[in-house]
Amino acid sequence: MNLNFTLILQLFNFLCVYVLLRRFLLNPVVAIIKEDRSYQEDLYAQVRAMQSLIVDRHQEKALAWHNFVQACARTMPTIDQIECAEVKGAAPELKVIVLDDARVQELEKELSAAIIKRVEHVRI
Repeated sequence: MNLNFTLILQLFNFLCVYVLLRRFLLNPVVAIIKEDRSYQEDLYAQVRAMQSLIVDRHQEKALAWHNFVQACARTMPTIDQIECAEVKGAAPELKVIVLDDARVQELEKELSAAIIKRVEHVRI
């Protein structure tokens, strides 16, 4: 009789501890784990949404660049191959400046002085 009563008492204690641990320890831990998993799934969904947004923006930029290149190709002026100096629709006048030797030497001196002034603080 003593053995049966002890066995029943141990079984009752085990069930009480199991119920208490399950209620106060395991259920909160399982709830925290489920909450963490749902948070991670939300983060993964946000990452996938951002990746698709980046891909969409990249495609939009590529399309805009393609449209820009096409627009530039359509509006680019064409150079007349025969004369090579005139642009169709606009004929700029080119002026040839003739300088005498004295003026050329004067400009050379001014240019040399300007270059020396710019590089005089440089040390090798």
